Amino acid sequence: MPYEFNSSDLEASLLYMEKHFSQCMITNRKYEWEAMQKMCCAIQYGGKITQELDRDLFFTYGYLWIREEIFGGNF
Repeated sequence: MPYEFNSSDLEASLLYMEKHFSQCMITNRKYEWEAMQKMCCAIQYGGKITQELDRDLFFTYGYLWIREEIFGGNF
């Protein structure tokens, strides 16, 4: 099933993540990876996904790409 994602979906997700990273750096807190995954995969992008298997697949990609290991040299 085709979903109508657009550039504003991407911009909203990137802006959310940028603000989260900035706030965590300013307040000396750990990044909340699970919150970022849910915000991007369940709300900003995932809110448009209606098929359960599509949503599961999208959450899997979100888990793989939105996590601390992205900063590692072997990622």
